[in-house]
Amino acid sequence: MGLLSHITQMNAHKGGLLRRAELLEKSLSENNSSDNIPDDSNGIDFYVWASSHGLHRCGIYCPHGEFYYLKHCKGMDLISIENSFSTKDFWEGTVKDSPDWSFYENEELTPFFQLFSKNLRDSISKISVLPFKKDGNINYFLTWDDFSPDSVNTNEFKYELSGCVNGINNTEKSYNLNDGFAISSANMFIVSAKLSMENAFNNLEKNTKEELKKVAMEQLFYLFKKYFASPNCCAQGTNEEIKAVVFSKEEVDEKFLEFHLNTTTSLFFGNSGTSNLLVLSAGICPNQKGTIAFLNQD
Repeated sequence: MGLLSHITQMNAHKGGLLRRAELLEKSLSENNSSDNIPDDSNGIDFYVWASSHGLHRCGIYCPHGEFYYLKHCKGMDLISIENSFSTKDFWEGTVKDSPDWSFYENEELTPFFQLFSKNLRDSISKISVLPFKKDGNINYFLTWDDFSPDSVNTNEFKYELSGCVNGINNTEKSYNLNDGFAISSANMFIVSAKLSMENAFNNLEKNTKEELKKVAMEQLFYLFKKYFASPNCCAQGTNEEIKAVVFSKEEVDEKFLEFHLNTTTSLFFGNSGTSNLLVLSAGICPNQKGTIAFLNQD
C-alpha cells in the first residue's frame, strides 16, 4: 500500500518560538529573582519549545487544587500521563526547597517512579526538576534527559516555561499536498482513540480527565506526525480523533492501517492490544480543496 515507506521521519517545526523571550532578554538578565517571571508569557508550543532545547523526555506538572497533573509532555506514554495525577504533598515533600534546579540520582529516584510506567522507569538514571511560578502557582518542569542546565539561562528558561503552560499547540492548518497528489488521490481516514482515553482516565473527576485526555492526544498526535510524514499528513480533530491523509498508488485498506497503527503505538498505550485505535475510512478525494477542508474541519 506504500504507507510503510513514509513512516521514516518527522516534520520538525521550526521558527521564532523564543522571540518573545528574546525581547525580554535584557529585563530578565537584570532581574535574577525566580519569583518575578512575567505572567504575560503565553502562546509557546511546548513540543516545539522542548525540541528547540534538544529535550526528548520531559513534562510540565501544574496544580489543580491539592493535586498536580501533566499539562504538557514529550516522550511519555499513556500510563505515565495517567500516573501524573499526584498530590501537592508529594511534590512539596519530594522536590528540594529551592527556586533553582534540583537533581536526583540512584535511590533519590525512587519517589518519582510513581509518576512513570514500568516501561519508562528503566530508562531513567537521572531526573532534573525546575520549579517556576505561573499566575502565582508553583509548577514543576521535569526531565530525565541527559540535559545540562548550565547551557541555559534559568530565568529565561522559566519565562519560556510559563509561556508553555497556557500555550496552544501547533495544530497546523496549512498543507502542501502537491507531492501527494502527484502520486494519487487523497485517501482520508479518521482515527479514534476515544474509548482508550475514556478507559485510561475513567477514575478521575471530569475536568481533570478532560485535561489529561488533551495531554495524551497531544502526545499521540506528534507520534502520528512521524507516521504520516510528507507527502502524507494528519491533523488533530475533536472527540479524541486524528485525521489522516495517505497518498498511495495501491489501495489503502483501513483494517490494515488500523492494525499497523495499533502495532506502532503499542509502547505508548502500554499494551499489545489491537483495538486501542479504531480507523474509519472518510473516503477518497481527488483534489486539494476537499482534502484541506477535511483536515481543517472541527
